[in-house]
Amino acid sequence: MRTDGRPRPRGLIFDFDGTLVRSSIDFPAMREAILDVIDLYGLPDGVIDRKAPSSSNIIDAWNHLSTILDDDGMLDFEARIETASRKVEMLHVDETAEVPGTSITLSDLRSKGYRTGILTRGCRTYIEAALLASKIPFAPESIVCRDDHRLIDAKPNPIALKRAAELIGLGVDECIYIGDHWMDHDCAVSASMAFIGVLSGHNDRERWKGKEMVFMIEDMTDLPAILIAQEGSER
Repeated sequence: MRTDGRPRPRGLIFDFDGTLVRSSIDFPAMREAILDVIDLYGLPDGVIDRKAPSSSNIIDAWNHLSTILDDDGMLDFEARIETASRKVEMLHVDETAEVPGTSITLSDLRSKGYRTGILTRGCRTYIEAALLASKIPFAPESIVCRDDHRLIDAKPNPIALKRAAELIGLGVDECIYIGDHWMDHDCAVSASMAFIGVLSGHNDRERWKGKEMVFMIEDMTDLPAILIAQEGSER
């Protein structure tokens, strides 16, 4: 598969919730928990949008607070956000299940020589517990989680996707990011990485309109055939 002069992909980096697993996270509850933390800081009206995704509100709050708090204050803010987020993530983590066919598909892709990684906004404690619950085999050292670095570096910051590529020993032009959310798409675009959207999670086809991507697939089980077809068309 080549797009815009890219080399054949050697690495596949996956979003987690909605892409590899049926998420057990109550995202509305997480948004409220995060807003409760942000409210402690008395931000002026208009800094955040209470109906916006949590990632957007965290970024907007971080950008505002970074102009008035010292580094210790920012670390305290990040720790509060992390504690609130992790509490919601872990509440039903044992109920996490793979999107059907995911483990078999990953094994197939790896047998064909593809390197695999994960980039997620989930915390590492949650991701490792969710992988255990869903019985998806994945090396922890090939995963970039929200709390591996400073909060502002988490997805959708493109540095997170670049780090995910580095973990599997590749550059961004050698990888494809696969995800179910517009945030995944925007992160890939910002990092100059090819993107494939999946319909197994947050967005249906209607909500993907206006987003450019290499392909749209129903779920992970469609991925090997897409990659094989593209390789054949380039010979």
